[in-house]
Amino acid sequence: MCEGGEKKEIISSSYLFLYYNGDSESKGIIECIVAKNRNGEVGTARLRWKPEIQRIENMSK
Repeated sequence: MCEGGEKKEIISSSYLFLYYNGDSESKGIIECIVAKNRNGEVGTARLRWKPEIQRIENMSK
């Protein structure tokens, strides 16, 4: 049995400002956090959340 992220290829999570911090000026923004990536980079990507159509988009759109 593997412990934590021991044998995982990718470990990621997301943070939706509207859900966790309703007072935030970053409403409509989701952060996708890649904490472990065995074959690539780790980091955070900021994405646009459109709740009216249940869609996540690139910030450049």
